[in-house]
Amino acid sequence: MDSVKTFEIVTTAFASITLLSAIVMGIIDILIKPFFLKFNWDVWWLPYVAFPIGAVLGWFTALNAFPWFPEPYVWIGKILTSIACGIGPSKLYDWLDKGQPNRLPKAKA
Repeated sequence: MDSVKTFEIVTTAFASITLLSAIVMGIIDILIKPFFLKFNWDVWWLPYVAFPIGAVLGWFTALNAFPWFPEPYVWIGKILTSIACGIGPSKLYDWLDKGQPNRLPKAKA
């Protein structure tokens, strides 16, 4: 029964990470990407801008997607969750910018 509760907690945390990643990606698209385009900077820097924003938001939401660490080491799970929040937007950028993964053939219209 305890493993079912852990699974529910982790599922909720990963759903929250996905939502945070989408929010960070929206913030980057609305507030930061126009500056990159205005000054003709390469937009490949955007994942590096999204990582610290996502990581900070992940830390301050106190999410813990890794509840398996014992009580004095809970901060390890929170740090790993913050890293996941930071990496999440860059993965969304990779998937959405390319439209389809490289391993799949392009759909014909």
